[in-house]
Amino acid sequence: MKRNLACVVLIALLFVSASATVLLSVKFFFGVKELQAMQMDVVRASGTLNVVQALANESVEYSRRNPAIDPLLYQFDVKPRGSATNQPATSTPLR
Repeated sequence: MKRNLACVVLIALLFVSASATVLLSVKFFFGVKELQAMQMDVVRASGTLNVVQALANESVEYSRRNPAIDPLLYQFDVKPRGSATNQPATSTPLR
């Protein structure tokens, strides 16, 4: 009788251990799948950020040749308001 009880307990422990292993493996699998999806989102967002940054830099460079774009750059805070270095200097007439 004791021998059968020990076998039953060992088999039950084996079943619980196998079940826990399967559950943790499934959880790990879906966790890795979600991580890969998030990494793709980060790569996509980084690419978009790089494109927008390049566009902003080109816009600021263009504003040096054509200051008519400055109000638009000020509106979206691409160019700070105090950076009016391209403006022609106004001279005060001598009296």
